[in-house]
Amino acid sequence: MQNKIYPTCHLLSITKFLVLLLASSHAAIAASQTKLSEFNNIDQLLAFEIEGVSLNTSLESIPEILQGYGYTQAGNTMYTKQHPIPGGRKSIYRIEINDSETSRHITYFRGNSGGRVKSSPKQEKAILAEEADMARKLYEIVCADHTTPEHNERYCSPISVSNIQLSQGEFLQIGKKFGIKLSATETSTTIEVKYSDKN
Repeated sequence: MQNKIYPTCHLLSITKFLVLLLASSHAAIAASQTKLSEFNNIDQLLAFEIEGVSLNTSLESIPEILQGYGYTQAGNTMYTKQHPIPGGRKSIYRIEINDSETSRHITYFRGNSGGRVKSSPKQEKAILAEEADMARKLYEIVCADHTTPEHNERYCSPISVSNIQLSQGEFLQIGKKFGIKLSATETSTTIEVKYSDKN
């Protein structure tokens, strides 16, 4: 009489399948947790200020705040100012704020124009002090919880007195609701923070 081995093999196959299923489920959960926990400083990002304005700042108070920083409103969403710099040049500052019921996007840009640049191309000059302060704060908010070499290489490259960047200066999406851009040098600086709650 033959042994009835099929039920045993069938049971082992089911057991193996369940083990693999549980393992894959745990891996998926771990991956989702990594994605969710890769940025823990949401409150700090919401409170991060660009020239006194954050994602939390009330829309009504923004014009007065930026006026205090020397900006003039140049349209519904844009504010500008200029400062003379050596060599007959100007630093041109621009802040644009797009706001709706479900989103806010703040963009800060500063660039130098006009005149002639006489400094050596090999000479690296320091970022403007006020911009360096903003840039370092945003860099620390995003990079404080990340220390792996892979993450640092891709998003949080080393900073210096002349260069502070996130994600090599490209726009970086954080989860589904936040986005940032940071590239700061002596000649130009761009800082963006974006929040969107659209479904």
